[in-house]
Amino acid sequence: MIKNFFVLVLTFLSTALIANENLTETIKLEKHYKVENTFSGDLYENTSFHFIFAKNKKTKEKEILGYLYNGAQVEKLENISSKKELSIISFHSTTSHLTVLFSYKEKKNEFLKRVVYDLSTKKITENESSSNEDMEASFRTKNKSVLIFKNDDKLFFKSFTEDKKAKESSYTFKDDKDPIKIFFEDNHISTIKTDEFVANGSTSELKAYLENDKIIFTKEDEKQNKCSVLALSLSEETIIPQPILNFTNTSPNKKFKKTVSYYSNGKLFLVSLSKKMGGLKIFDIAKNQELNSIAFDQNLVSQLKTSTAFDGIEKFLKNAGKNKYNPTVTVNKTTSDKLVIRMDYVDVNYGYKYNWWWHHQQFFMWQQQFYMQQMQMNMPSGFGPSQPEYFFPSITKDEKHYFELLIDLNGKLLNEELPRTMYNEVDKKQFVDTLEKIKSIKHESSCFLKDSFRYIGYSKKLKSFIFQTNKI
Repeated sequence: MIKNFFVLVLTFLSTALIANENLTETIKLEKHYKVENTFSGDLYENTSFHFIFAKNKKTKEKEILGYLYNGAQVEKLENISSKKELSIISFHSTTSHLTVLFSYKEKKNEFLKRVVYDLSTKKITENESSSNEDMEASFRTKNKSVLIFKNDDKLFFKSFTEDKKAKESSYTFKDDKDPIKIFFEDNHISTIKTDEFVANGSTSELKAYLENDKIIFTKEDEKQNKCSVLALSLSEETIIPQPILNFTNTSPNKKFKKTVSYYSNGKLFLVSLSKKMGGLKIFDIAKNQELNSIAFDQNLVSQLKTSTAFDGIEKFLKNAGKNKYNPTVTVNKTTSDKLVIRMDYVDVNYGYKYNWWWHHQQFFMWQQQFYMQQMQMNMPSGFGPSQPEYFFPSITKDEKHYFELLIDLNGKLLNEELPRTMYNEVDKKQFVDTLEKIKSIKHESSCFLKDSFRYIGYSKKLKSFIFQTNKI
């Protein structure tokens, strides 16, 4: 019965995706193009851009064919030609320009190519290359991309906005005993995308959060039930770091087994737990003080907002404390200036992905390449497609076993109905997985706009690329 129901749901979703709900345009490529892959990105509320990565059999060069789509009309962008294999690192936009950052390799050197499109003329106005050695992670917001670099000598950042020149900031390590250098040793930086709903977040020890021109780094130490916080301002060329702050969530009677954290709105949310006990502490970073301490026990039950698979606090702690699971905590702001805290647990193989659906478009991302090198895995190179299977976002049987708490901006626990969050929670995996199962379409890629799912794909029946929008 369950299997038949799943097939019915999948059939319904697949039919909805290809039912020509907003199928308004098709394009047919010339025969001398051999398609490698595609990429889709969000631009405005109802406008997306789409790249077709192809090999030109006439020139023997690789080309990126770009398009804008507003849900009703497709407009052609100027092509990019390259002899090197290009992969997307990031992109951002203003009302007048789209900036895309590509990476490529020449011999043993890594390079960054910055391409700027004028959205009025559809022409490329800038196309320049620079070094991309030692890149570790990146942030992407609507109008800015920030790249993080680290080597044995220094930590440095490149911020790209609408300005022609990237703004650079750096901190040079004093010596091997420099606390800042030690802070980043032997850890991959996991950047958190906070301009969308965050359901589970990252389970990595070292996380980074972009807040205007500042990056907040948090580093967890499970053995001591501690989290260290480092704030770096990118407003000046030479970074003067603030002191590293340490926050703990310990029990006087027993050490907790696991510790996880999340940063939001100037506050650190630090959770420590074991199979039979656990709790959350909320700290004000600027004041370096504790705002609230909430024990996960029966006294909390009346204030919990729970998912369908939630089976009580005791069962939650028992599972979250198991070796095969990792606890997660996230915080999402509401439209009424309150905060929703979500506690959950995920399989130990789960990995948080910044813009995770890029995996489904099989794109090479440098922040993930570094992590994979740390795991001593080989990264295949390629034009467009090159994402390894390792980065598929695993989850725990698709079950939602979280519970949520509502607090005000001062950390006070509120016993009231949950208000709407600023960003809606969308099951993106369901949409992308369903698209991938449609056998009549290949070379598909997708993105999520404000209230819709947009994709491009090659229709085997029409022998053309189709552009489609589906409401979320």
